[in-house]
Amino acid sequence: MTRAERLKFCRVCKEQKFDIKQGLVCGLTNLPADFETSCVHFKEDAELKAQEDLKEKKEVTKKQVGKEVIILIILAVLLIAQQIIRADLNRSRQRADELASIVVGFMESIDLNPPELSGEIIVNNIIIDAPSPFYARGASIIALSHYAMVPFQPIVKELNLEYEVLDTSRRPRVRIGNATFTIGREFVSTGQNTGRLFFSAPYIDDNGTIFVPLAFFNLILEKNTNISDEGQIIIEVRSDTH
Repeated sequence: MTRAERLKFCRVCKEQKFDIKQGLVCGLTNLPADFETSCVHFKEDAELKAQEDLKEKKEVTKKQVGKEVIILIILAVLLIAQQIIRADLNRSRQRADELASIVVGFMESIDLNPPELSGEIIVNNIIIDAPSPFYARGASIIALSHYAMVPFQPIVKELNLEYEVLDTSRRPRVRIGNATFTIGREFVSTGQNTGRLFFSAPYIDDNGTIFVPLAFFNLILEKNTNISDEGQIIIEVRSDTH
């Protein structure tokens, strides 16, 4: 058994201690562990074990998300290049700008290490009565976890904004300001041939509540959005829009 393999046990053992010259050692022998299969003195510390499990989980998530972000950037570049090649020469720059805007929407919506959500939503310093937000996996080609979804109607109501449901078909469309989105689709239109693409599509739950990505309120409706360290969803009107 290697030193690294033994340390997996030592890090969560109640008998461990740190020696400035030797590193992590056994508190009973004052020496580095030398067992081959198991240690007769091993006593698992529940708190240390929980900390190690959380640390390992974060490392795995960070590596996974990092790979997905790299793939996403490559796909975005290929998408722009493909569209430029296909476009007429007179419109190539315009289409490139439109696609670049969509890609920016992708990248600005990623949160690599978010806190656990508390369930509270604060709009303009008021805790509103609303269904709990949650993290969802994207429905796009690249599925990133930690994508916050929030209830649309109660937040819009508190912001004193009006919206319109354009139809009640299987995929109803919703219009608010100059933006239009379709339930079940990641793209939000903001004008002719312009819009944003999100990782998670809006959807309606069994109670009729529409959930949209938190980034929708920032990128589309131009509100300040944040997730506090305590896991509260915070949405505020920007000071320059008063």
